[in-house]
Amino acid sequence: MLPEWKAMFENHGCQVVDSPAAFGLIGETTFLFSAWVKPEEALLRGLQDRPVSELALFVAPAINSYKRFAAGSWAPTTLAWGYDNRTCGFRVVGHGQSRRVECRIPGADANPYLAMAALLAAGLDGIENKTDPGPELKGNAYEAGEAEAFPSSLREAVANWEKSDFVKKAFGDGVYKHYLNYGQLEQGLFDKVVTDYERRRMFERG
Repeated sequence: MLPEWKAMFENHGCQVVDSPAAFGLIGETTFLFSAWVKPEEALLRGLQDRPVSELALFVAPAINSYKRFAAGSWAPTTLAWGYDNRTCGFRVVGHGQSRRVECRIPGADANPYLAMAALLAAGLDGIENKTDPGPELKGNAYEAGEAEAFPSSLREAVANWEKSDFVKKAFGDGVYKHYLNYGQLEQGLFDKVVTDYERRRMFERG
C-alpha cells in the first residue's frame, strides 16, 4: 500500500486497507491478457492448469486472501474459463481484436508484479506444451463439479508450492525457498493465534 494513498484517504477521514476480505467484503484485482490471446490457444490452458494452483502464493499471499473465495461471492473458486462468465476464474470478454482473457483470481492484497509473473509463467508453460484449454464452462462454475478448484487456504497453497517442480523451473531455487519460508512462517504465526471467534465461541459454550 502506497503511503500517498493512505495519506489521501486519511485527509478525508477514511482509512484504506489492502486486505481482500477484512470486513467480509471483496477486494479484487483483475489482470487482463489482451487481444492477441484467443481462448482456443494454449496460453489459457496454462493459466487454468496445475501451475496456477502451484503458484497460488503469488496471487493469494495471505491467510485472509482465501476468505473471498466463497461460492456465490463473485470471487472465483475454480480454474474454469468461460465467455463473459463472472463465476469462472478466467473470463473471456470482447470480440475480434478486443478479445482478451480476464484473470479474476488475485485479490486486493496481491503484489501485482508477482501475480503477473505467476500468470505469465503459467500461460507460457501452456504455450510451450501446446496444451488444449478444453471446452468453456457454461452456467454456474460454483456448482460445476468437474471444474478444478483453486486452493481454499494458505496452508493448501504452501503445500502446493512446496511440492512444485514447476515453481523451481520457472523462478529458480532461491525464489522457491524464499517464498516457501514466507508461507510456512505466515501459516505458523497464524496457527499460534487464538482468534476472537474462538474466544466468543468457547465463552458461549462455557
